[in-house]
Amino acid sequence: MRIWRRAEEQMVQVAAGSDRQRFALKRRGLLLQKARDEASRLAALHGSDAQFAAISDALRSYQQAQVAGDPQGRQVDRGHRGCTSRPGWARDPLAELEIRLMAASGEESEPDPTQS
Repeated sequence: MRIWRRAEEQMVQVAAGSDRQRFALKRRGLLLQKARDEASRLAALHGSDAQFAAISDALRSYQQAQVAGDPQGRQVDRGHRGCTSRPGWARDPLAELEIRLMAASGEESEPDPTQS
């Protein structure tokens, strides 16, 4: 009987140790899965950070181009508005120049039929 009792005690100890090992193994498995998930999230975050940096660089480049082009764009816009507000402004000086050139060359100038 004594042997049986001792064997039962050892069996209980072995079963308890086995349960502890099973629990520790399951816990380590969960920790491993959590670490893998975290690594996956970090990799995705790193990828999105790289995309964000590329977009940010492109926007900065566009902004610099806009800043550089603004004065020139304003000048072109002013010229365009001047042209559209006074349609005959370019024709008059050209007609005057043509008359002066013909007079200087000795030719008689004929009136421009496009101007009324």
